[in-house]
Amino acid sequence: MYNISPQKGSRDHRCKRVGRGFSSGIGGRSTRGTKGQNARKSGNVRLGFEGGQMPLYRKVGKYGFNNFVFEKKIKAINIRDLECFKEVKEFTLEVLLQLKLIHKKDKHIKFIGNSCVLEGVSVWAHSFSKGAKECLELKKNTLHLLSDTRQ
Repeated sequence: MYNISPQKGSRDHRCKRVGRGFSSGIGGRSTRGTKGQNARKSGNVRLGFEGGQMPLYRKVGKYGFNNFVFEKKIKAINIRDLECFKEVKEFTLEVLLQLKLIHKKDKHIKFIGNSCVLEGVSVWAHSFSKGAKECLELKKNTLHLLSDTRQ
């Protein structure tokens, strides 16, 4: 019992309790100095703050690359949406724009879906899904592929 001692290295660093009287050695100002922002309870400035000077992270420009602007944005239209317009025989981009099925900013139009009741209609688009193509051709509709020139 007389030779029990703490594990080596376990008692080297003692957490100092500050502000517990002058006789503790670290009472009074509690190692914070006198007055000023850093002497206060929540007195530290945020990370990267340089006292009002333009911080380094804002001086140095942004870096890296994003491919988002080159993404091909495709507007998909279900062929079921065309069934509301039975009187229309040609669905060109201008007609789709007037019917408010597409927006003038839409550059690539694609028809999707696999159920159609329209017959004898001409449809213009940049691409068709496999199901939409089969369904439209089955009902004797004519499909016209457009090139990607609206950019």
